Amino acid sequence: MPMPVSRTADSASLRFTVRDTGIGMAADQFANLFKPFSQADGSTARVYGGTGLGLAISQRLVGLMGSSIRAQSQPGVGSAFDFTLEFALPATRPAAEAQLPAQVPARVRLHGRLLAVDDSSAARRVLCAMARELGFEADEADSGEQAVASVTTAAIEGRPYRVVLLDWRMPGMDGVECAWRIAQAVAHPPCVLMVTAFSRDEVLRTIAARDLQVGAILPKPVTPSNLVDACQTALGGGSAHPLPLPLDGADALQAYRRKLSGRSVLLAEDNEVNIELATELLQRVGLQVHVAHDGDEVLVQLHRHAVDGVLMDWQMPRIDGLAATRLIRQNPEWAALPVIAMTANAMAGDRERVLAAGMNDHIAKPVDADLLYRTLVRWLGDRPRQPAASAEAEPPPAAPHLPLELPGIHVPAGLARAFGNEELYRRMLLMFRKHHDRYLADFGSSLASGDLHAVAEMAHSIKGAAATLAADEVAHAALQVETVLRTAPVDEVKLEAAAAELDAALAFCRTGLDRL
Repeated sequence: MPMPVSRTADSASLRFTVRDTGIGMAADQFANLFKPFSQADGSTARVYGGTGLGLAISQRLVGLMGSSIRAQSQPGVGSAFDFTLEFALPATRPAAEAQLPAQVPARVRLHGRLLAVDDSSAARRVLCAMARELGFEADEADSGEQAVASVTTAAIEGRPYRVVLLDWRMPGMDGVECAWRIAQAVAHPPCVLMVTAFSRDEVLRTIAARDLQVGAILPKPVTPSNLVDACQTALGGGSAHPLPLPLDGADALQAYRRKLSGRSVLLAEDNEVNIELATELLQRVGLQVHVAHDGDEVLVQLHRHAVDGVLMDWQMPRIDGLAATRLIRQNPEWAALPVIAMTANAMAGDRERVLAAGMNDHIAKPVDADLLYRTLVRWLGDRPRQPAASAEAEPPPAAPHLPLELPGIHVPAGLARAFGNEELYRRMLLMFRKHHDRYLADFGSSLASGDLHAVAEMAHSIKGAAATLAADEVAHAALQVETVLRTAPVDEVKLEAAAAELDAALAFCRTGLDRL
């Protein structure tokens, strides 16, 4: 990362620093550091690979530019390398001409709010600086999840974003998924400009696969002139109307309905809040839904109803999802029945475990509607249909608008998880409040009696409901209880502390729920 060191009228010095958190070096190993085909420790090449040429070449190149590389290191902590270079400055221009980068026409002045989304803080800073120079009011988001929440909040507050600069490749939710979710979360989505360091054709293929439209695809590094051109083109020469982003949400829903309507599924889930949300999602695309609250009931319901597929929660009381699936596969009648796992843990190796148990696929919780629908189309799309689903019920009367903030609950994120349906989200919150006292009583009594299995089940149930509602502090506290219980032997002091944290988080959350 370059940092300014000094500046004169005609030159500037910059220091470049590279840091790592590797194995580090002792002082006596520095002697061989910059020698060709040599490494500080001969064992390093055997363990980590490498020829010992990298630093030698770098030192030579920096030397040709009139400087040298300095090194600092600490064994087991890491190393830092830096060098300083002097650069000539161009003749200064009048201040009025220097307000924008040289390649940006001075006449360009855009307006409105812009959100820069990138997991790299340096990239976000650069994009925001450019956007502000062009006249935008710029904000940052470091992930797709944060971007969806920010766009939703801005729309609810009546200060919507006009443009979203969205990195295509990010950890977790990528740019295409983020763009799709934004389009579902707000009535009038902002114009999305997709930023990528990869092949434009590859980006176009992923966008087309999701039926998305974006204002432009910008190559990295983004230049001010490219950003100006993209904004002017996408916004229609600066008009106030953003370019429509994806296929309209209602059209997308109808496309899934054409594929899935008339089929039936068995939803195996023990959490009432999750049942409410999942049932709503499934019925929106014309699916008939039967519910089982544990593994035993799964088998009863399968004997009672002919279904096209099963959505199976991994962790349920009595018989869990894996064991229930093994029992299903023992019946030849259900040998080809699609079973799709749902789990809140989403850890490495989960997919292999569900496939080994006889399941067909795996999706993570909280459930993403588009992924759920696509997975169901994949496994149910070619199966014979049951009699058509009944007509949709009339929507209930509109409830009062939800508060923008509730203690312990991230309302915009939770509302986005309910796909902007305030009535559905309110019902889920009220259901959580209804069960709140039982959660506390059952959790407390199980803890007092030393029934750690019951404590773990309660913590898992609370975590699942809270995560669905975006009650993040409660979900995190419940996860901490689960984490303590996974250690053997269980540390009673840590368990008591984690339980107290969960109790406090639930009590704080209740103050918000009581306002509904």
